[in-house]
Amino acid sequence: MVNGIAALNHTFTTTGTHSITAIYSGAAGFTGSTSTVHTIQIKAATGGGSGSLGSGSAGSSDFLPFGS
Repeated sequence: MVNGIAALNHTFTTTGTHSITAIYSGAAGFTGSTSTVHTIQIKAATGGGSGSLGSGSAGSSDFLPFGS
């Protein structure tokens, strides 16, 4: 988390719709919170290639920030 914004770097192994929720359980002096559900659509990776870095996953999504 940086400046109150959490980020998730994740490679999805399946295509289709995925729902993502950020949950912070809290800590001493800090209240926990839960984000609204964000639904994203993962599409198949295109291009293929010769084993270059980043190949082999089902696809990717845009950056999805969570925070207040």
